[in-house]
Amino acid sequence: MAALSDKKINVFYDTMLPKTESIDELLCVLRRSPLSVVIFSERFADSSWCLDEVATIAQSMEKFGHRALPIFYKVCWPDVVEDSGRYSALIDGELKASSEDNKRWRDALKAVANRAGRTSSEIP
Repeated sequence: MAALSDKKINVFYDTMLPKTESIDELLCVLRRSPLSVVIFSERFADSSWCLDEVATIAQSMEKFGHRALPIFYKVCWPDVVEDSGRYSALIDGELKASSEDNKRWRDALKAVANRAGRTSSEIP
């Protein structure tokens, strides 16, 4: 974060919002941002908030040319995008998503994960 700040790049982490804030505030920040770095981790798909975030990012990519950089941390690309992957199992199992959310989240995961990304081992 310091390296980006030194370059005068504003950085926002979703953890910067008070716990009492709704996801609407976070989605508003995402819509105003030109770039998102999405860190896909083992527990990312446990959270409907994270999945709603990635859906907003995918929508902004499509409508406004928003850029996204996916980083795969302790997960592989197939875990995120394949129907038999770890994320699909979480969406189907733990979250018990509606068919509409299920499709929206899966499409968003594929759209963002299919961008040229990095694995955590490639980042210094």
